[in-house]
Order: sequence, then C-alpha cells, then structure tokens
Amino acid sequence: MEDFQVRAQIKYVWQTPRKVRLVVDSVRGMPAEEALSMLKLMPKRAADPVLKLLKSAVANAENNFGMAVEDLYIASIMADEGPVRPWRRFGARGRFKRIVKRSSHITVVLRERAAEEAAPAAAARLAERPQRAGVVRAARGEGRESGSGLAGRLGRLRRGRQTGRGEAKS
Repeated sequence: MEDFQVRAQIKYVWQTPRKVRLVVDSVRGMPAEEALSMLKLMPKRAADPVLKLLKSAVANAENNFGMAVEDLYIASIMADEGPVRPWRRFGARGRFKRIVKRSSHITVVLRERAAEEAAPAAAARLAERPQRAGVVRAARGEGRESGSGLAGRLGRLRRGRQTGRGEAKS
C-alpha cells in the first residue's frame, strides 16, 4: 500500500498560536472521526477553525484521493505563528501601551492507517492517555463509595471489607 498523505492548511487565523496549540495537542494522533466529534464538543474558541480545517482535509481525502474515512488518522497537526498586528492601548500620563495581536497558521496532515495496524494502535493510544481517578475506579468496578472519605469507609463497613485502619470489622 502506498503511503498517501493529505495536507490541508488554514492561514491567518486571528487566534494566538499558544491557544490554538492547546486544541491541536488534544487531537494529535487520533482517528479523524474521533477528532471531529471531540472538536465539536470542545468549549474553546480555537476549536472552530481546527474543526473546519479537519473537515476540509477529510473531505479532500475522501473525494480527491478515494481514501476511507474510517481509516484516516491525524499524522501531524501544528499551529505556527502568523503575522502580528501591533495595536495600542492608551495608558496613564499621555502614553500608550503596545499590544500585539497575534495570528496563526494551522496545518494538518492525514494518513490512511492499514486495517491490521489500526486496532493495536488504538489500544496503545488509549493505554498511554492519562485518565482521571474516577475513570480508573470505574474501570476497576469500584463505585463512588470506594473513596477514602467517610462514605467510602461506611460502604466498606457495610460490606465487611477492610476500613483502611487495621483489619476488617465484623
């Protein structure tokens, strides 16, 4: 299988590259469909141009190159600095303070993942992602009362498990 890559770019987005990188870093390496659904629900302003760009790249891959949307993943995505526009804010004693309005250029590269390598790569990506403590507890089958607080201790007392201080109470 040939290694095609689809590249799309959006320029002069009036959003600072630092803020765009927060969004871009959260979708890097994801499957394209998963990244699209994540960007739709993301509450950041920078998510809108990234979503628009990713939709465009997926459409280009599907229509121009005949790639399957299910097999596409984000091989690389970056937010570079664009031109800056100096602005002014008037300060005390007749002075003015310089403000720099920054812009960014966002580039995304999509590649098609082979069916054999898609499943192990998804499992590895999920394994390396940091998870919240509540998600980890839910995966282990522990409920809300499994915490170290008073409710957790009372729940363990009711079930006859160890309370965390000495042996299990009967």
